[in-house]
Amino acid sequence: VLDQLLAMDPDDRPQSAGEAMQLLFGLRPAGNSSRQLARLGGEGAVERIVAAAKAGRSIDVSGPSGSGRSRLVCDAADRLAALGRALHWVVPASAPYASLASLLGGLGQIEHASHEEAVAEIHARIETQLRAGVVVVIDDAERIDRWSVAALEASRGSGSVIRVTDSPSDDVARL
Repeated sequence: VLDQLLAMDPDDRPQSAGEAMQLLFGLRPAGNSSRQLARLGGEGAVERIVAAAKAGRSIDVSGPSGSGRSRLVCDAADRLAALGRALHWVVPASAPYASLASLLGGLGQIEHASHEEAVAEIHARIETQLRAGVVVVIDDAERIDRWSVAALEASRGSGSVIRVTDSPSDDVARL
């Protein structure tokens, strides 16, 4: 997170306070301009995502870039939030587990652990959050760090992970 906030190239830094909040706390940036336009399509896809999340199942949303995948997931997330479900938005990052730092409560406590112990602790923390009903939302799976991707893949059976991706998984529901 700090690397992105202090990046030399301004294009690599958060472009707004909302993006900085997303990096620091896993909150979706407010004021998304795409929300002002009506979403194309019916409510069926939103309802399928909401039903999967309420049942603790993971789901992948795939399709061509620009087809409304992110908007669909945002609408489903809004519906879940209105139902009282806790949401955590995963942020883009490149450093190991940086995309999950806010979900994990930071990484400082495990920095001196062995690799195997650290990975086991990270998986345990993710699974605890998922089992507690937190819905993890990944708007662009291809932009999160590979370590976070692997940890979330290993934990998807413990609860709901909603993922916008170009490469849907074969073992979860897809839209």
